[in-house]
Amino acid sequence: MNQILLSPGVVRSNPEVTKSLSFQHTYMHRDKEFKELYKNIDIALKNIVCTNPNNYLSMIVTGSGTTSMDEVINTYVNEGKTLFITNGLFGERWEEIGKFYNTNNVYSYNLNWGENIDISSLLMKILKHQIQHVIMVHCDTSVGILNDINEIGNEIKKLNENITFIVDAVSSFGVVDINMEEDKIDIIVTNPNKAIAAHMGLGIIIGSHKCFKNVKEEGLSYSLNLKRHYKLSSKYETCNSVSISSMNALLTSLNNY
Repeated sequence: MNQILLSPGVVRSNPEVTKSLSFQHTYMHRDKEFKELYKNIDIALKNIVCTNPNNYLSMIVTGSGTTSMDEVINTYVNEGKTLFITNGLFGERWEEIGKFYNTNNVYSYNLNWGENIDISSLLMKILKHQIQHVIMVHCDTSVGILNDINEIGNEIKKLNENITFIVDAVSSFGVVDINMEEDKIDIIVTNPNKAIAAHMGLGIIIGSHKCFKNVKEEGLSYSLNLKRHYKLSSKYETCNSVSISSMNALLTSLNNY
């Protein structure tokens, strides 16, 4: 009997998606054919989580969900006080990345694995430390918890609408309803090889133009540089060479979504 695994771990792709990986392209990541491919992916991704997709942009990273989170984290911990909400393995991983880059700007809201987030105590911590950015996991598969990003996002923005709300939606994107406007999310990070059931090897960052344009610093990495990446993605280009075959598979999967 065939088993279909949705999350976590390996996801079984549609045979059409697997076949599309063998697409033999003759163009590179600066050519017009690539830009058309990227544009179609961008539109399809945003339609899953955005009511007003023109206000957002998706960025493709060569790597994994962790690679994509690294790009976002190294930017924001360099810019201001960043709070990591942790109640599972992946929340702790993002905090670890933040401390690698800038211990001075990293603050923690640490809970036991699987413990529910208490909104009142979270908001008190944000106020006490004058937090500027909040990073959390939507579905942490290490413990199988689904955090309430809608309540958390809205309460954070009521406290201070200028706080950047960043969500890891790697295992929930495309299978659990997410609306970036309604949930007050500024940036979502995900990848193709969970609920979208495409191919691994790419990371995805979706954020508002307003948020990306307000990034002041150039981050702490050249290859994983959010500001540089945004400028290129606005022209439907990537920072570096990317697996065009994997992008073709991603578009095929999104078209069948």
